[in-house]
Amino acid sequence: MSNYQDWYLKRYPDVAAAVGSDVVADAQQHYCEAGYFEHRIPYQIDVDEGWYVAQYADVQAAVANLVFNSAQEHFEKTGYREGRYPYAGFALRKRDDKPSAKR
Repeated sequence: MSNYQDWYLKRYPDVAAAVGSDVVADAQQHYCEAGYFEHRIPYQIDVDEGWYVAQYADVQAAVANLVFNSAQEHFEKTGYREGRYPYAGFALRKRDDKPSAKR
């Protein structure tokens, strides 16, 4: 199993249970058939904290007011589903893409 699939199953215990019950074959199948449409994050995406709060003033205020502990937390809980970029030039990787340098 790939690191992407390991991360996905740890992030989404309901998917891990579905895989364990043979409802779906693996994390990749779940993401392709359902996870994408459910706006689930497909793999670990590191947020550039400074860039993110500079782009999204509402997030900056939410972090300052301790609604979220960090820009990373905001992105993981709501920002991804809202279509916010985690860093400049962001694009989801294709299956064969190599991970970019950690930000």
